[in-house]
Amino acid sequence: MTIYDQHMHTLYSFDSEAQLRDYLTQTKAPVVTTE
Repeated sequence: MTIYDQHMHTLYSFDSEAQLRDYLTQTKAPVVTTE
């Protein structure tokens, strides 16, 4: 199983306007976040 460690910035970060759903639509793999 391949594991990717990605750093995500979403609206929870003061310097981002990205939505978590934008990341989720990019993959069919499970996403683990601490957001």
